[in-house]
Amino acid sequence: MKQKIIAAIFGLMVMANAAIPNITSANSYCQWWVEMDEFIGNVGETVGLSKSNVRYLMDEGYSPRDIATAGILVLDNAAKERASVTNNKGSLYAVTQILVMKNKDNSWNDVSKSLNIPAENFKHDMEKVDKLIRKEPKL
Repeated sequence: MKQKIIAAIFGLMVMANAAIPNITSANSYCQWWVEMDEFIGNVGETVGLSKSNVRYLMDEGYSPRDIATAGILVLDNAAKERASVTNNKGSLYAVTQILVMKNKDNSWNDVSKSLNIPAENFKHDMEKVDKLIRKEPKL
């Protein structure tokens, strides 16, 4: 009888331990989701886009780094003038115009050169992007 009770308790302990990682990973995912929502808001706020616009661009396959880079280049006065972007700062259209200029065969440095952005400005822009992207939550 004692052996059955001990076996039952042991079985419950094993089952409980098996359930804990799932609970922990669910909590981690929920925490990541909240942090990611805040991060998307920060990206949008930095480049003048709404959260829904940042999410839309991410759904289209753009990374947060690319969205932030394009948005900051739009905000750079030299980029605005040379990209023929005359819309309000950070408009989805303006950011999309810059994103389209970037492809797998070129770099953001190439895009900035095509916009005639001075190297000093581009370096400063990329420092802003790096500072922002360091806060991206990891799952």
